[in-house]
Amino acid sequence: MKVTLRDILAEIKRRGLEISVEYPLPIKGKDVWEGRPELSPPGGDFIPLEKVIEAFRAAGVIPIRGQPFACVSEDTRVLTRNGFKPIAEVSTEDEILVYDFNTGETFYEKPLRKFEYDYEGPMILVSKQRGPSFLVTPNHRVPLVSRYGVKKTVLAGELDKHTQNYFVVTGVYRGEELDSFELPEYYGKRLRIPIRPWLRLLGIYLAEGCIFKDKALDIRQTTRKAEIAELLKDLPLNVIEHSRGFYIYSRQLVEYFKQLGKSHEKYIPREFKQLKPELLEELLQALLIGDGTLRDGRYVAFSTVSKQLAEDVAEIAFKCGYAVAIKVKQSKSGYGNIYRVRLKRIRDHPLLTKNDVLIVPYKGKVYCFQTSTGYFVIEHRGHLSITGNSYLAGRIVNEGGIPADHDID
Repeated sequence: MKVTLRDILAEIKRRGLEISVEYPLPIKGKDVWEGRPELSPPGGDFIPLEKVIEAFRAAGVIPIRGQPFACVSEDTRVLTRNGFKPIAEVSTEDEILVYDFNTGETFYEKPLRKFEYDYEGPMILVSKQRGPSFLVTPNHRVPLVSRYGVKKTVLAGELDKHTQNYFVVTGVYRGEELDSFELPEYYGKRLRIPIRPWLRLLGIYLAEGCIFKDKALDIRQTTRKAEIAELLKDLPLNVIEHSRGFYIYSRQLVEYFKQLGKSHEKYIPREFKQLKPELLEELLQALLIGDGTLRDGRYVAFSTVSKQLAEDVAEIAFKCGYAVAIKVKQSKSGYGNIYRVRLKRIRDHPLLTKNDVLIVPYKGKVYCFQTSTGYFVIEHRGHLSITGNSYLAGRIVNEGGIPADHDID
């Protein structure tokens, strides 16, 4: 029987798989991905994997073999709908934040499959101060964009061949719209607040607020008092200025904000982290007015003693299009750790240079996921990054086109 590469590609397309520069081949053989249907040509006979590899090589196409899955180190965390979780603890029942390279969007979905295995050998470490950080196997995929805006994915072990390209470090979050927020009923009283004034109040409270005598919110900040007054002006509430800030009298508000904890415990409720970027930006700017660091007229960092709040701010900033990194230092006053979320609004992606790439020895567990988009969001050493996902190692990299009539005997 004679089968051409056109037959193979037609069968892959018939099965609903994407045909692109890189794609997994569902072919019967020793590299077969368990659970993936084997490739069968129209005649019904299986094509041996060795024959396919031989034919593709003859056609100028390189099949890459080696480790079955391309994975990340065990100290990696994944951004889930419930916040950051160690990758070892994330399952296919968790929704993780994925990245669509074609649209530039991020959104949540359950991974199709999780991979875990023991690995000993070289790993690729990328650690850029104002960019990504990850530790991955050499066959792991990394998204890049050229100076001309051309998107491409390369193997981590070949990053040194792609310097003068740029890392992709953020995306546009596909968030939810919300017009207003209704506080939980309090002794039969309902209170609904337009969403933008509410998010400004939430942000400035988390940065500078506390409960005053169990009957009012106390927003204390004198340096940026005029800016805070602007944040609070549209609230349908009784706002009273005092020498060091503002009181907002409302038992209903007090009961709600109590649940957000004291300084070391504060956090952003999950429902507000799912909003679209325009609304998240309102929340972020209010937080920054309270505890942000200004440089040349721009906010470049947010500081807090709450680890959870720092991670929440990092998450919403990433969804707003910032490159984000969390750094920890000990307070000089002995007040505990201070968490500093560094922010950089991405206009130009960080440049890949040879100094960014190291080869390091590794022995331990490695993990990855299969996702519908091919990419997902991770945290490594405080930096948020976008990384490729795993798929069958018998993938094909097209280096010059596939002659459609090349025969497989």
